[in-house]
Amino acid sequence: SSDPLGQHQHLMVHALPAAPRQRGWWCVLFGRQSQPFTRHEQQIAALMIRCWQVGFDHIAERGMGRLLIGYDDRLIHADPLTRLHLLKQGNMLKQLVQSLHPVVEQRWPRLGNSQLHDFNLDLGDRRRWVRFCRTHAVNVTGGEHWYVELRDLAEDDPPAVGVVDDLRIAAALAYLHDQFDKSPSLHDVASAVQVSPFHFHRLFSRVVGISPKQYLQRLQLQMAKWLLTSSRLQIGAIAGSTGFASHGHFTSTFHRMVGVSPRAFREGNGNNHH
Repeated sequence: SSDPLGQHQHLMVHALPAAPRQRGWWCVLFGRQSQPFTRHEQQIAALMIRCWQVGFDHIAERGMGRLLIGYDDRLIHADPLTRLHLLKQGNMLKQLVQSLHPVVEQRWPRLGNSQLHDFNLDLGDRRRWVRFCRTHAVNVTGGEHWYVELRDLAEDDPPAVGVVDDLRIAAALAYLHDQFDKSPSLHDVASAVQVSPFHFHRLFSRVVGISPKQYLQRLQLQMAKWLLTSSRLQIGAIAGSTGFASHGHFTSTFHRMVGVSPRAFREGNGNNHH
């Protein structure tokens, strides 16, 4: 059946207002055939939706913002600080969705449900790291929404690259962002987009502004810096998860590129978990 609600004899709905003086609501819907929902289950559902709301709005990671964007590009919800930024910069949301859709369509033309991807974007007067996924909550018109995370980029992070003229470079950028943890070689990336390594290196460097190797290394360090400041992972684990061959290689590369050791970077950015 195309109607997901019609498949269930018993339904339970809970709703909470998104915030005072806002029209939005947090809603959760449960359905089943077997038996009515008990009062205990209703209490659990009410607590679940409250936990989701609090978890979304209260962000422990400094400088990160979250948004939910509808299939029609309207803002469904944002954490309070991001909502403030949107109010102060009236065209920020419009600029975000106008950049998001063309980049996603070009780099991930067969985007799956709830697949997490990322790219770097010039947004207003800042360069932003955009992580996103598109989710179909229910199989009805309007059931699709975008979950987006925004973070500021540092000068030594990869450049912001939007829509490009060459689809092979777009595919290569998507490949690098999706496969950075495997540290793909120049031959690997060139083969993935069906270009000779020599020609690919020249083409990528001309379009992006830096070589594929430089882009990959900056991307790996961008991810490593994020994990150092937002997680409790040990430094050796971060080295492995971002594509470095060893703890020593990661530490030396990080110090050379960022200017401090991974441990010093973590301590200087508010995360003292080793």
